[in-house]
Amino acid sequence: MQVRHVAGSAAGNATLTRTWLACFAFTAWFAVVFWAKVRMLHHGILLTDIYMFANSIVNTHPLDGEILFSAIQAESRGFVSILQDHFSPILLLFTPFPRVFGPDALLLFLMAVQTAGPLVLAGILYGQLCRLSSKAGSYYPLLAALAYLCNPGTVLACLDSAAGFHQDSLYPIAIGALFFAMLNRRRVLSILSLVGLFLIKENAVLYALPASLVGLVLDRDRWRRSIYGWMLGLSVVGGATALVGSPYFFRTQNAYVKSGLSRLGWENAGNVLWLLRSHWPGYLLLLWPALLFPAVILVILPDLGVFTFFKINAKDWHDFPVLAVFACAAALAGLGYFDRARNRWTRPVLVLTALAGILLGAKVGSDDYRKAMRQRIAISDSEVAAAAALVPFDCPVGADDRIMQHFVDRPTLLYVRQGRAAAYLVLVEPMKPEDAQLLGWSGQTAFQPVGRSGRISVFRNPAVSCPAPYRRTIF
Repeated sequence: MQVRHVAGSAAGNATLTRTWLACFAFTAWFAVVFWAKVRMLHHGILLTDIYMFANSIVNTHPLDGEILFSAIQAESRGFVSILQDHFSPILLLFTPFPRVFGPDALLLFLMAVQTAGPLVLAGILYGQLCRLSSKAGSYYPLLAALAYLCNPGTVLACLDSAAGFHQDSLYPIAIGALFFAMLNRRRVLSILSLVGLFLIKENAVLYALPASLVGLVLDRDRWRRSIYGWMLGLSVVGGATALVGSPYFFRTQNAYVKSGLSRLGWENAGNVLWLLRSHWPGYLLLLWPALLFPAVILVILPDLGVFTFFKINAKDWHDFPVLAVFACAAALAGLGYFDRARNRWTRPVLVLTALAGILLGAKVGSDDYRKAMRQRIAISDSEVAAAAALVPFDCPVGADDRIMQHFVDRPTLLYVRQGRAAAYLVLVEPMKPEDAQLLGWSGQTAFQPVGRSGRISVFRNPAVSCPAPYRRTIF
């Protein structure tokens, strides 16, 4: 009895130590990445997309028929809502936030969501692997979770200094919830996770359709096969809706497809080599356990096809769903192999690749952060406030991306490159070459200086009236 008590206490202590270590590691990872994103936001380095999404959320008034209105989309593509570009109604869940906490807090919230997405999946992976692992106190679950969190692709996608936020960052939450529900036979949660997955973006079809086909063919568990059946049905409905039922979406994607078709041949073959050459170390460090289940490779082949077809920059937010799918596959592979004595060689390989991934992810993340911070400029809040006061609230405004965060509450916010449709331009010195060229535009009229606040200059375009004549209602 005494021996069993000591052994039990030792196992309990090991489990408690692992739990505290996991809590510290996850908290430290979130704090470092989120702090870096906040610093970049403060210095105006987070570019473009986060401001478009925040502005569309602020401009959502369902009772008035305004659903995720974006003047940026209205000007560039003639859309009334960003839903006509990508089907992402899940963004509507964020609309109460700016009304309660304000638009400035909304930017922090969107960055926190983007950072928390991989963390949620890592926490779910860790908890499930701890529960299913045959060895109490094993550090495999923590290494598997950290290998995903610290992978260079995950780190770069979270920092994402090119966009700041994208709806793809919600994929790890939905995929993690589905992973948890299917392992624990939670039917309602499985279906809700599937529905949430398809409400994030129409690209979910690229993962759900092959995953459902692979599961129906290879999985012999009747309960999970029923969930794969739901996944297949939603994939067919979602794909048909995206490509046929929405003429707006079809028109947008048709332009992308034509662009890709124009580069068929050796250029697409070069894209494959570019993808492998640019990202193979990070992918290999995380994904090699998934090779133990070769069928899982089929799940991401369609999305990798999109990468190579359009030569998408795979180091940014597009990595989220691919890495999330493979993280789950690698974790499941580890359950089947790392706890078997006859496959002991996998344990040191896991340790080495996890540590290498952590070191490489830290280096890549710090390099990306330092590169972004070199672009920072010193602008005080009082300068921005004085410049913003020169622009009437209801007028279309094209704001320099370095101070765009201060204009997300405006009803008609545009990029500077869309300045010909703006009534006011707000630019920061030193000006970018394309901004200076826009000021010298020889159209109907030239921009007229209105005022200056420190390094910020405000210009008026007499050719554009206030308010802008955009259709804002989706119905």
